[in-house]
Amino acid sequence: MAGIMVRKTTGVFTAFFLATSSAVAPHDLLLSSEFRRVANDRGQTTEVNGSEVASFDPPPNDDLKQCLSSEGFQGSIFDLGSGSYNDLASKNFKSNAVQVGIQRPKYFVVVADKGDVARVVRCGKKTGLKVCARCGGGSFTGASIGCSTKPSMIIDLHKLKGLTYNMDASTVTFEPGLTLGELLYQVKQQSHDAATVVTGSCIGVGAGGYLLGGGMGSFDSIAGLLCDRLESLEMVTADGQFVSETRSNSTGGLFWSACGGGGQALGLLVSATVRTLPTNDVGHGVCVRVQWAMSEAFQVFKAWSVYSQNKAHLRLEIGSGTIYTYGCFFGVDAASFDFGAVTGIAGGDAQRTLFGYSSATDVVKFMGPRGNWGRDNILNISDEVAFGNTQWLHAGEQNDRTEKTMLLGKIDSDFTGVEAALNECGAPPRDWGICTFIPVGNAVRTLSASDTAFPWRQAFLSLEVTGSGGELDARARWVNSVSDKWATHKVGTYVNYPDLSLEHHHAEYWGPNTARLQKLKQTYDPDTLFDAPQGIQPKTFDGAFILV
Repeated sequence: MAGIMVRKTTGVFTAFFLATSSAVAPHDLLLSSEFRRVANDRGQTTEVNGSEVASFDPPPNDDLKQCLSSEGFQGSIFDLGSGSYNDLASKNFKSNAVQVGIQRPKYFVVVADKGDVARVVRCGKKTGLKVCARCGGGSFTGASIGCSTKPSMIIDLHKLKGLTYNMDASTVTFEPGLTLGELLYQVKQQSHDAATVVTGSCIGVGAGGYLLGGGMGSFDSIAGLLCDRLESLEMVTADGQFVSETRSNSTGGLFWSACGGGGQALGLLVSATVRTLPTNDVGHGVCVRVQWAMSEAFQVFKAWSVYSQNKAHLRLEIGSGTIYTYGCFFGVDAASFDFGAVTGIAGGDAQRTLFGYSSATDVVKFMGPRGNWGRDNILNISDEVAFGNTQWLHAGEQNDRTEKTMLLGKIDSDFTGVEAALNECGAPPRDWGICTFIPVGNAVRTLSASDTAFPWRQAFLSLEVTGSGGELDARARWVNSVSDKWATHKVGTYVNYPDLSLEHHHAEYWGPNTARLQKLKQTYDPDTLFDAPQGIQPKTFDGAFILV
């Protein structure tokens, strides 16, 4: 089979053919590590070595559509290259994702209900298409628009937004298409502000993927991960059947894997029930932002790193010549609050942003985009405005960023190399760069590494090193250089903050739990119908499971 591509150089178009085997056509593959941007539709330009290339794709076949029609599918399906496909692809946090050898999915399949999920899975198996899931499109790497080396489709779950709060059981049952903002807002409404849930500050992220990857958030110092509060779940497995497990009946392993195994590891989540958090625990307190000069960075970091955040969530950021902390303290009075006395971190301008809050939703507003990531007072922003329209809120935000993340152990005595690393954090190249240190709450460490699929219970910090703007190579060099300086303190990588540069992603994401996850993958999905760029693979060697 031959693919046709058109190269544009100095205003002259030159057509050329690429010969390939009939198994994989060149228009389906991202062929070179030199690619800097992926085409989202037929004819859209893609850079290769500085030249623009327009790629043209043949229309997909209709086998999937015929199968879905016979199954009674209620949703919508969009072909690669159609306007609706391109619009849906553009909604990802990273919508210009590139990986060498990864094919663009042939279809976007938007399901209408959980029955559709099972129909799509059965048809994927019948037609030989890999199935890649998307809830909110929040992947750092854009995994749902570049998910497999084989022909695939995206099953889009964002319309699954059911939610029921159970006051007597102090639980909420929700579907995976809710954003974190929608989940938080609806729980507040249905509980009359008596309960809340553990959520992250990126309120446009899909609740399903957030839960399955672990779910760190502002309340994890007292509540743990969101998945630590999981009570039951319902999934569609690779045979297209519904399977349920509960905390008290979880012998099949799906319940265990759903806390840290990551999205679509063994099946597609269609419903989850989690314990809520009483708002009495976090429903009032103080939020604050404090800033220092870069010359004070090392002393501030040392004091911050030993502060025990038992009933607080205080982040630290360094970038562009400044260092600052921002976060919230639960159950304290704003009138008498003394930042230095509470935290042991001296100096700074504690009045830059300091206010008392009266609802758990205020914490998430302040820590996230509605509070400009801890810069603005959010008391005049209503919950409806803050959380009512968060679908695709983060679309494209990651497109011009380079990011590496890692989980760090406790840094309270050995500060070797830390000062140099902090200084480099504060001096990014050109446009913008920042190091964000996010505390991993004390309650997360109350479980052992084997209690759930999330293994990094000894982690104390999550580090994000982000470069944006300017030349890709320059910001990548800075991000990698900074990250390397923290590597001696690294314990692993949070699967919800994926890193495509990892050489051994199984060990980085799941560590000692890898072998069990691979065995479960062999049981539930031996043919890897549910695929992902860094997914769990049912690897065997002479009958023995191995780490990859």
